[in-house]
Amino acid sequence: MTDKERALMCAEVDEFLDYLGEAYISKIPENILRDIRIFKQKNYQKKIKGHIKDYNDLGFSYYTLVFISYLNVEYWVEDEAKKKSYGMLIMLIQLSSNKSLKML
Repeated sequence: MTDKERALMCAEVDEFLDYLGEAYISKIPENILRDIRIFKQKNYQKKIKGHIKDYNDLGFSYYTLVFISYLNVEYWVEDEAKKKSYGMLIMLIQLSSNKSLKML
């Protein structure tokens, strides 16, 4: 992932977290939130306007979708069986796309 891709990912994730609200944000460790805010693209034009009907219509980057999936598995899903299956799905998506995701 390039610095530009990371900056876009962080901006999109930050916007998505703002949309979700404090109930979700509070479950993410402070160091991850800090890094998202530090590395996010400064001149980012928000994509979420009102209620989200279809997440695919947002046009978020591949890296953003994978990172949000990671947050979902690590911090938001409470059912262990679901965590395991979602984790496997993320791994398969990464393998099938031949892209590696180095976290912040």
